[in-house]
Amino acid sequence: MTSCRLISLVFVLPVLYISLVERAIRDMIYGNTVIADRELGIIFPVVNHMELLFLQLFASFSLFFLLTAWKRLTKSLLKEQALQLLKQQAKVQETYILEARLREEQTRSFRHDIKNHLTVLSGLLKEGCTKQAYNYLANLEPLSSSLSYPVHIGNPAVDALLGSKFAIAQQKHISLQWELRLPDHSSISDVDWCIVFSNGMDNAIRANDDIAEEKKFILIIGKKKGNFYLLSIENACDEALNQEPEYGTGLSNIKAVMDRNQGIMETMVSNGRFKLNLLFLLSQHPDDISRQNG
Repeated sequence: MTSCRLISLVFVLPVLYISLVERAIRDMIYGNTVIADRELGIIFPVVNHMELLFLQLFASFSLFFLLTAWKRLTKSLLKEQALQLLKQQAKVQETYILEARLREEQTRSFRHDIKNHLTVLSGLLKEGCTKQAYNYLANLEPLSSSLSYPVHIGNPAVDALLGSKFAIAQQKHISLQWELRLPDHSSISDVDWCIVFSNGMDNAIRANDDIAEEKKFILIIGKKKGNFYLLSIENACDEALNQEPEYGTGLSNIKAVMDRNQGIMETMVSNGRFKLNLLFLLSQHPDDISRQNG
């Protein structure tokens, strides 16, 4: 209904504007007084129809070019805004990736030093220093815990991101279930994976904000089938929502990733459940890493 009104205004306003301009110019040039003679007919004003036609055409072309310029400027501003938001989102995801890489380096360092730690523990136990060995182990436990993620799906960058998003969801008492199988080899970059999961989780968490606690949920399923990867993110939403929402920043960012990777994006709403389906075309590598959590 709103779109129809806007379209009507787009057509009605220019016509009204041209009519008012024509009337104002005609009054300024010819005035409102008419002098007539019974024999000669109308003496004043002498109407120059070609001049009026020229004024009408000039007003129409001027308005047309003005509307065209305004439309192009609006599109340019929207594209620039979307680009800036996407760049900002990419920077956020790069931070997650850097964090994941740092944690991977810490894990490698810990694995490199684990032999030394085992040697120390072995020496303490041989000398009967069980208390010192216990204290040594207690000091190692926080270090080993800090190196692990609460989520393990085979991709350190996505592990770090989902760990953060899941923590936010749990704080909001949202029921979480997931079963993910990320492909090991594909043309999809870590940044694109993070953009998809970050925006998908943010939208899902936001949709649960106004839902009763017992109905809050987020379900994530990702599986590889042949040369395709299907990712589904489902969440509770307002039961009054009976049509697909317009694309905001989050869905627009996901759509940009899908277009870049020759994928397909689909959204569905039904009975208080919103579902985002993403179908990726993978590269021709057969190997993948599978992890299941729930």
